[in-house]
Amino acid sequence: AAVGAMRPLAWVSSQSLVAGLREGADQARDTGRLSLFATGSQIFSPLIVGFVAQVTDTGNAFFAMAAYCAVFVSVGAMIKQGADAGSRSQAKRRGLIAGLRLLKIRGIRVVMFLTFARLWTTTAFVAFVPLLLVTNGVEEGSAATVISGAAIVATVMSSTSGKLAERMPVETVAALSLACGAVGLAVAPLLDRMPAAYLIGILVGIGNGLSLPTLLVLVSRAVTSDRRGLALGLRSSVNQVAAALAPVLVAAMIGATVAASGFILAAGVAAGFIGTATLTSRRGRDTGSQSH
Repeated sequence: AAVGAMRPLAWVSSQSLVAGLREGADQARDTGRLSLFATGSQIFSPLIVGFVAQVTDTGNAFFAMAAYCAVFVSVGAMIKQGADAGSRSQAKRRGLIAGLRLLKIRGIRVVMFLTFARLWTTTAFVAFVPLLLVTNGVEEGSAATVISGAAIVATVMSSTSGKLAERMPVETVAALSLACGAVGLAVAPLLDRMPAAYLIGILVGIGNGLSLPTLLVLVSRAVTSDRRGLALGLRSSVNQVAAALAPVLVAAMIGATVAASGFILAAGVAAGFIGTATLTSRRGRDTGSQSH
């Protein structure tokens, strides 16, 4: 329970801080670096824990992870109060209703649609692509490398978000990258052999790597600094909803049809949210813009 409560709080706080440091393409670079290190830590932290557990015992592995987290706490304690500090009294009076009211802002709705597509695709990929590969004769270890390969691609791609933001709108970068992930799901039944299956991981990795930093930029641009944390918290809630729904609904799709059709339907859901976000971003001005 403590991990479930504290981890999202730390993650949302980090996102809010980094997204508010600079503006323009520099903002995309900053969020890209955050995504780079966040994704990279997901690769290395299990290795650290596994190594400690192997050379000592399982109990000591928990202490190793606690020490790793203590570094994060120490860094947080050294951060000076930033631009958001002056708005803390306003933020304290804001709760769930205020968070839901942010959905009146067109830019926030765009972020939520894209966020759902991102977690839907990722969860479906992690839960069902390895099963698809193993069912078709791929060894479990080889199937796992497709998942880890996607994480590596995401880590690499996250550092390129700043350069891409200089060449095209951030909304376009986010939508196109997530479309790559949806395509990866759709073609998964056609790439159920090694090494072709790595292309699935590459496509999903591109979507994951580029979408996180660009979504953080979109949130920062859609709301004022005193509401940024609230908006990021709302985005985190949508993450959890998508992560909870995807395994159940995708399993139902695959169970009700053949596997190929199930993956195509799952990709279609992601594409639907991406398309809705794209159409929403092209509509008129926000009903609740920053000037208000």
